[in-house]
Amino acid sequence: MDPLILKAQKNEITEFKIYSKLSNKIKDESNKKLLAHIAKDELNHYKFWKKISKTDIKPNSFKIYLYIFL
Repeated sequence: MDPLILKAQKNEITEFKIYSKLSNKIKDESNKKLLAHIAKDELNHYKFWKKISKTDIKPNSFKIYLYIFL
């Protein structure tokens, strides 16, 4: 499998997790909905790449924790 496809897929699932976690922490309803919408888009992108790669990729846990911490 092309490593660029796998990298794109990993980025999408990582970003999905980041936006999902951020949306759960935000109190402002408008921002919460926006982040949840972005998370949904990222998950759809991940699913697109998964159809091509036929591989399940785990997110980058370090990147998730880093962004949530910041």
